[in-house]
Amino acid sequence: MAVFLVINIFFLLGLFVVIHFDYMMTLWKAAGIVFSLSVFALGYKGILQREIFYTDETKSIDVPVVTTQIKPDQLLIGRLVTYMTEKKSYLDSELTLSSLAKDINMSRSQLSQLINDGLGENFYDFVNKYRVEEVKRLMTDPQAKNFNLLGIALEAGFKSKSTFNLIFKRFTGLTPTEYRKNLSS
Repeated sequence: MAVFLVINIFFLLGLFVVIHFDYMMTLWKAAGIVFSLSVFALGYKGILQREIFYTDETKSIDVPVVTTQIKPDQLLIGRLVTYMTEKKSYLDSELTLSSLAKDINMSRSQLSQLINDGLGENFYDFVNKYRVEEVKRLMTDPQAKNFNLLGIALEAGFKSKSTFNLIFKRFTGLTPTEYRKNLSS
């Protein structure tokens, strides 16, 4: 900050000299360049300071460490997985991170962090994994044997055939048609 203050004082003095003495244009240009570079340098230095953007909440809370066999994250993951299997919210093609967080009484950021850190996947992969399993189940369900692949995909919560084909192949290694053929043989 001291360097920035000195540069600002230099800039203001240079501005005063240029206003009152016309022959000092080079000083004006030099002051402008130095001021611009200093603003850039201080901005760059500020961006590099991670503690400004990220706070470490564990430093501010002095809670004694209690060792248990089940971590709180594991309990939350269990609650999330139980909710997904019982309520089958993944069948809703309009499911969002915010709506799921609201349904299970968590904040959006808490749920996102739980899925990312606790399960090692993003929200869309997490939901699509359930949808692919539902498609597999529907392919073997006698009541859905007359459904075409698009009907099964829509029943499982997918919005479009192209998305369904792409995600199904990514999770199973086979196209939906190939997978269905393997089931019937």
